[in-house]
Amino acid sequence: MTKILVVGSSGLLGSWFSEEATKLKSKLNWTIKTVSKSHIADYQGDFSDWTFANSCMQEFKPAIIINLVALTDVDRCEREPHEAYQLHMGVPENISRYMQTEKNCWALQISTDQVYDGEGYKKEENVSIKNIYSLSKRAGEMALPADRTVVLRTNFFGRSVSGHRKSFTDWAYGAFLSNERITLFSDSIFNPLHGRTVAKMMCEVIQNPRFGIFNLGSHEGLSKADFVIYFAKLVGVHKEIYTVSKSVSVPDRARRPLNMLMDVSKFETTYNLPLPSLKEEINKTKDEYHV
Repeated sequence: MTKILVVGSSGLLGSWFSEEATKLKSKLNWTIKTVSKSHIADYQGDFSDWTFANSCMQEFKPAIIINLVALTDVDRCEREPHEAYQLHMGVPENISRYMQTEKNCWALQISTDQVYDGEGYKKEENVSIKNIYSLSKRAGEMALPADRTVVLRTNFFGRSVSGHRKSFTDWAYGAFLSNERITLFSDSIFNPLHGRTVAKMMCEVIQNPRFGIFNLGSHEGLSKADFVIYFAKLVGVHKEIYTVSKSVSVPDRARRPLNMLMDVSKFETTYNLPLPSLKEEINKTKDEYHV
């Protein structure tokens, strides 16, 4: 029996992961317990607090700890850096502290594509920090023991099954339905995956861990403007309600990377798992959204 503790289980990715893991846990003899501030979690509380985190880990004795905790509001991270560091560093530090005495335990840390910027598709060593969010997430990666941690840097979308968290495509779909005037950025480029694909890849990693840092994304990335337009046409809600602009023209907004394209070859080679193109991933949303 493999005991898996999922921290931050009630968020977007945690909800997708729960669905995928449920399909496998009987076959693979996984026992999964969850941690979040939600009432539906097995352990309810703040995992950046050592007393609470240690009590959870000591009681359950996990062999694998998955950290999905993230404060993804980039502007809020700039306004409240203490909170960003408390979550993005405090949680990994507590996991690492537990791992110091539990030598058979390893960690799966979900990180972000926002640690990249610059031309082309970036390899894992090409880090370029632009804001508090990316700096604190990178610090969280470094807080965990490199020889017993898998870090997946990723970005994801798809219809939320979380109940209280909306995804990028949820936002876009809602804007088109409500005829909200929105601005789409032509200079912000990324290569995310559908959240269910990320969850499936996490399940693969759990079965065959190869420690290190890996980019987990799609091939043939798009600007966020092109992404939203393609998505809206695909699901049948496209209207001319948007303005295409440059993200750098928006005042009073935290600095963000412009090119977050990731080279995913290391993950594909190490895990022998091919990754799809971005348009293939967007196509998976066709049956998720309907007018």
